[in-house]
Amino acid sequence: MKPQQRNFFLIGLTLLAILGVGVVVGVTRPAQPKPSESSSEFIDVQYTAANVNRVVRLTKVSSDAFDGARFTAGSSSAKNTVVEFADYQCPACGLFATQSESTFKTKLVDTGKVRYAFRDFPLPQHQNAPLAAQAASCANDQGRFAEYKAILFRGQAQWSESLNEAATAQFAEYATSVGLNKAKLLECLKSNNAQAAIETDKALGVQIGLSSTPSFVINGYLMSGALPAEAFEAIIAKVGRP
Repeated sequence: MKPQQRNFFLIGLTLLAILGVGVVVGVTRPAQPKPSESSSEFIDVQYTAANVNRVVRLTKVSSDAFDGARFTAGSSSAKNTVVEFADYQCPACGLFATQSESTFKTKLVDTGKVRYAFRDFPLPQHQNAPLAAQAASCANDQGRFAEYKAILFRGQAQWSESLNEAATAQFAEYATSVGLNKAKLLECLKSNNAQAAIETDKALGVQIGLSSTPSFVINGYLMSGALPAEAFEAIIAKVGRP
C-alpha cells in the first residue's frame, strides 16, 4: 500500500471509529421519561349504586373552594369538605337537590364527617338563575337559606320559564311559605346587594375549571354530575382525611 493510500485508509478508520462511538453513545443514553398524568392530579373512584358499579374521575384543583363560602352546613370540626357549585335553574342540580342531597347530608354532614358549602354558578343560558341566586342570598339574610334553597329547587319547573316580574312574584311567595318576611325579601332583591358575592363564586368556579353544574369539590378534588350519596361515600373513603 502506497503511503498516500495508507493515509487515506487511516483517516477513514478514524472517522468510522468516531461515528461508531456516537452511535453507541446514542443507543446507550438513558431514555427521557415521557410525560404522564400524575396520580395526584387524577383519581378514578369506583362506587356501587342501585346494584350497578360505576366509576367517576376526580381532578385535583389548586384553590381552596371552601374558603370564603357564604352558605355552609355541618360541624366546623369536620375534617372533610364538600363544596357544591350549582345553578338554581339547572335540571341536573334540581335532580341532586331533590333526590340525593337529603341522603348525602344524613350520612355525611349530620354525622360530622363532612362540612358542606354551597356556591353559586349561574349559567348564561338560564335567564332566571341569577335572580334565584339573589333570592336565596336574601333568604340567608333572614336565616332561612337551606329551606329557601330547597323550595327553589322543588319549584324549579314553575319559575324557570317565567318572565322576570313573574319570577320575582313567585320568589316572594316562596318567602312567605318558609316563614320569611316577604317585603324584606323584595327589598333585598331590588337592592341587588348579593350580585358581587355571586360573581365571586362564579369566578372561583371558572378558576378551578368548572364546565358544568352541579360540580363538587371534595377535599380538593373536582367532580361533576348529580351523583348519588354512594358516590360521595366512596370518594370520601378514597381521598378522605382521617
